[in-house]
Amino acid sequence: MKLKIKLSVIIIAIVIIIVVSIAAIQLNQASKISLSLSKRSALYLARQRA
Repeated sequence: MKLKIKLSVIIIAIVIIIVVSIAAIQLNQASKISLSLSKRSALYLARQRA
């Protein structure tokens, strides 16, 4: 019974690590996309005013 509990805890920990890693990767990609769009928008506005 104790081995089963240990295995369950290990599996839950691995799943949590995977979920946090995926969330961090997606957040990083979203940040890059947002920054890129902001730069494009600023450049577009600068060209419109020139």
